Amino acid sequence: MSIETRMLDGSLWLLAAIASGGIGGFISRLFFKLRFKGLLTEGVIVGYEKKSADFMPYYFPKVQFEASDKQIIFTATAGINQPAPIGRKVKVLYLASNPVEADVKSTCRIPFMAMFMFFGCSLLSECH
Repeated sequence: MSIETRMLDGSLWLLAAIASGGIGGFISRLFFKLRFKGLLTEGVIVGYEKKSADFMPYYFPKVQFEASDKQIIFTATAGINQPAPIGRKVKVLYLASNPVEADVKSTCRIPFMAMFMFFGCSLLSECH
């Protein structure tokens, strides 16, 4: 294998590692910010945003809650493969200083974040 091919191969692995680690870092930043600084309240699913990935539809719940006497509607960061019933109550974490920065409370994102970060680190080890 020529040096040019190895350098190109290594560069592609490095870019994949950076992208994967970046996704995990972004998800974890928002998750931990809300987890440690967020306030907990109750919200209601009022609709969905449908997106497709790998030929599968995913439904991202639109959730409404009240903060500082204002009605806030946001789209959750985690999608599900079947929509939950509209009107279902969910727990919401939000920042008092910026209530629009909110998400549905969930612990299932921890393995997801870890997977992205582990994948990014394993790709970096392949770059040598």
